[in-house]
Amino acid sequence: EVAWWGYLDMSDMIGKTATIKLAEKIGGSARDMIECAGQPRCLLPKYEEKYRPQFHFSQLQGWNNDPNGMVYYNGRYHLFWQCNPLGTGWGNMYWGHASSPDMVNWTEHKRALRSGGGKGVPLDKRHLSMATGACFSGSGNVDHNNATGLNVGDKKTLLLFNSDMNAGVSAFYSHDGISFKRWMKKYPLGIKGRDAKFVFHKPTKKWVAVSCLANKEHGRHFPIFASTDLQNWTLQQNVKDVHECPEFFELPVNGDKNNKRWVLMEASSEYFVGKFDGKKFLSDTNKKQVTMIPRSCYAGQCFSNSPDGRVVYMGWVGLITENMPFNQGFTIPMDLTLRTVKDRTVHLFANPVKEVDMLRKTAEIQESDLGLNAANQSFTKELSGELYDICLTLQKKGNPTTATIRVGEFSLTYDFAKESFGKIAAPLTNGELKVRILVDRPTFEVFMAGGYSYHSRTRRTKSGIKPGRISISADVPNGSGVVIKSLKVYPMKTIWKKRK
Repeated sequence: EVAWWGYLDMSDMIGKTATIKLAEKIGGSARDMIECAGQPRCLLPKYEEKYRPQFHFSQLQGWNNDPNGMVYYNGRYHLFWQCNPLGTGWGNMYWGHASSPDMVNWTEHKRALRSGGGKGVPLDKRHLSMATGACFSGSGNVDHNNATGLNVGDKKTLLLFNSDMNAGVSAFYSHDGISFKRWMKKYPLGIKGRDAKFVFHKPTKKWVAVSCLANKEHGRHFPIFASTDLQNWTLQQNVKDVHECPEFFELPVNGDKNNKRWVLMEASSEYFVGKFDGKKFLSDTNKKQVTMIPRSCYAGQCFSNSPDGRVVYMGWVGLITENMPFNQGFTIPMDLTLRTVKDRTVHLFANPVKEVDMLRKTAEIQESDLGLNAANQSFTKELSGELYDICLTLQKKGNPTTATIRVGEFSLTYDFAKESFGKIAAPLTNGELKVRILVDRPTFEVFMAGGYSYHSRTRRTKSGIKPGRISISADVPNGSGVVIKSLKVYPMKTIWKKRK
């Protein structure tokens, strides 16, 4: 019985002959398992499957993990990711590809990079987008200074850098943002390690690459390289006590463009904040900081070349997708900012991009200035739909001990003394706590204390089940309480409506 059909775009092979080789014998006839068609064959209604996210992007079919190569190019945000096009389990890595004008409405394209034919296959015998080994983590950027010599007039070149396993870091380029070719001047690039994040450092007019490497001298670490031509690299620094999938970006502190810091992040989303002069990264603290709670998401990345210096992050999220033609998903795109907090450290804040607001319908619930006290300790409202954006502001009045927020089967309890949800820090601001909860079909995403902390949780429920109700209760002594200063609950539109 066929569970689902995988596919590979062969449009650039029309008029040519393809030879299909199987690595091992299989039962039945291979001919019966292969067909040519104008579009992928889907046995279930597209994007209506039981566990399909409805306002988060997810690929049509196959397994996904790390987002890669994220870049803004020619007016569109391009998202790439590691994918297995022929299975719902990890392995056989290609790079999937989708683009969007607004990070909300996505169009999935043909796979950008293909898993390789092996070291014995000459470059001229491979598909132009084929690596040597499997296509693992990497990044993307725009060739601002024509370091490759591939720019055509004023038209910049889009570059992808992937971990070509057992070969090194490889480079591919495109002039249309859809079809990619190997950049063969030096293949692979002479950078040690994998997972390289490439950024252009304007003050020094050099390219900087932060990769991941393990050796006896430094253990697992991030070597930082610099180059003027993207071909010849000089090691600048080794950053220790880090794991894999580096992310490296610069942001103003408190919106002050004259006071900027760099953020060096690893796959767990833990990070250092510090200064970078193009050669050395110097952290403000010796301790990693946390915004995205580990295991909420993994191996996240930010769009390079974003307009106005905007830094937007997306991470890999595990979903429950039993018997679906797709497996795993992504976070909502998040705007990242740096702000000074109570202990005078600079902390990274994460909040949904403002473009997500376009999916809101008319508010289903609007409440303000509702007091919870010893005589009236709870507030409850029923929810009628499935998808929601819930915005809540609680105000401390007196000395309450805890407040619990419930949305269907999901609950969070806030400790006013510790200013936290369990072990997750969520500091009060002028006695107030802002919480935003995005409810999609398979996930809850929670932005705590105005984005100071982010946490996601998989919904272990049957398809179509409604969140049920939202309730807020408080544990308060006499003469004390909690005020629901503001509660707005917006039903959300699906991003797939036009594609069904």
